[in-house]
Amino acid sequence: MNKMEKQINKKNMKIAWWIIGGCLGFVFIIILLSSLGGDDTPKINEFGENYKIDEILACVMAQDFIEDMLKSPSSAEFQPCYRAGVTYIGDYTYNIMSYVDSQNGFGAMIRTEYYVQMRYNQDESWSLLEIYIN
Repeated sequence: MNKMEKQINKKNMKIAWWIIGGCLGFVFIIILLSSLGGDDTPKINEFGENYKIDEILACVMAQDFIEDMLKSPSSAEFQPCYRAGVTYIGDYTYNIMSYVDSQNGFGAMIRTEYYVQMRYNQDESWSLLEIYIN
């Protein structure tokens, strides 16, 4: 390579690094802006009601109700909430269908399916409306 070709290659490499740096900077700015901007608008369900309570929170609260009824709550292994059947049915009421693996009175692990219906109250508590354990 002669001196002229080396200078051109050096110049091209400099341009390439500036382009890569610019792209990485752009991606970083997009990620930063997307993490800062939260969606504070209320969710609207199919009944036209506003609700802010997340279905995951409803599932976790259902697990608390079920855990209180188990013989060995410390052995409980619940189905992950993102896989549980959680349905918002209106009036801040949720239906949750899922399962839990836990030890019975003899120490054997068994799977128990459950259905819970509960309501979120204005004082930020939960009311158990129905519970069925199979």
